[in-house]
Amino acid sequence: MLNLPAIDPFLKFKTRNIFILFFILVVELVLISDFVLLFFNWNSDEPIFYDLISWLIISLPCIWILHRLHQLSIHPKYLIGKLPSRDRWLSLCGIAVAICLFTWGIDLLFFYSLSLVSPSLTVSLVNWLQDPPTSTSALPILACLTNIISLVIVAPITEEFIVRGILIHRWAMKWGVSSAILVSAIIFGLGHIVPFGAAVFGILMTLLYFKTRTLIVPAIAHAMNNAATIILEFFFPSQQITINYNFSEYLRWGIVLIIISAPFVLRFVYKNWYKQQLFLPYFTNASQ
Repeated sequence: MLNLPAIDPFLKFKTRNIFILFFILVVELVLISDFVLLFFNWNSDEPIFYDLISWLIISLPCIWILHRLHQLSIHPKYLIGKLPSRDRWLSLCGIAVAICLFTWGIDLLFFYSLSLVSPSLTVSLVNWLQDPPTSTSALPILACLTNIISLVIVAPITEEFIVRGILIHRWAMKWGVSSAILVSAIIFGLGHIVPFGAAVFGILMTLLYFKTRTLIVPAIAHAMNNAATIILEFFFPSQQITINYNFSEYLRWGIVLIIISAPFVLRFVYKNWYKQQLFLPYFTNASQ
């Protein structure tokens, strides 16, 4: 049985309010942005503008969550946790790299599988992902900077705080740990272009959170994953592909990455899948 605290401070935290707030913000900010673009005659393809909008969409709910946590006497410091000791960072970085390689392999296999079903959709999706933000910006350097901030700072911090910090604790207390891990991973995956790989990444980030009892580690691993894609694109820029592109290269590299990383990832999952006799990270941190 899951070792539950006598009083559940997350009982009154309704996670549906987060999704309602997200929906309202998306609708309002999209309408406002369309009006601003039309009124000022700005470029509708300007990535800087949409980066700023995305920061608001994902950051404002975090502010509301912090306010709600204060109302319920839930201390964010126990959700976030403390930095691990210095002697653990090498092994943690190693598993973070293995997780990145593993999920990249899954993404490549996803694109290969999709190309067998709908080549045109796959080509459009890959070209859209490979299109740099500087290509349509009037201020390419600033566009590159805002894109880096979005992927390496804003997204890792806010997504780990909301999904791993809040949703995991609320749903674990409601449905059990395993169900909370899987449902939160699905929600996390649906928020990304390649949902299956992102869902697997979400599961592994949750296990990393349970292992270290701090959101700092999965946030750093998340940032490493996003930063690595930016660095690879900078040093090895991709070319736009056509409908005749052969995606067999995606299959080969996907298999290679999974073979290299799978032993480490599977061992990590086997050793760290949540042990039912332990507290969730918040309660463990609060008790120490």
